[in-house]
Amino acid sequence: MFEVYFGNALAQKDYAELDEKTRTAVNNVCETLAKTPVPFKEYDVIKIKGREACYRIRIGKFRILYHVDEALMKIYILSIERRSETTYD
Repeated sequence: MFEVYFGNALAQKDYAELDEKTRTAVNNVCETLAKTPVPFKEYDVIKIKGREACYRIRIGKFRILYHVDEALMKIYILSIERRSETTYD
């Protein structure tokens, strides 16, 4: 089983600013990640091109960027960002 951490102060700040509903959804994602580091069946997961072992999970209007360290069995949440109208422009 993997351990899930907030990888930096930005991720901790992002999490602290979430509303209760979104925070619960993020907690559920973290529980799933602890069991399955790349849960393609449960969530919309995409590997980040050009970065090794980095993935993005989409939850509604939010995106969770995370890194998987399989050697240490750890997952680091790098950021939790709200998708804006210009995200993919």
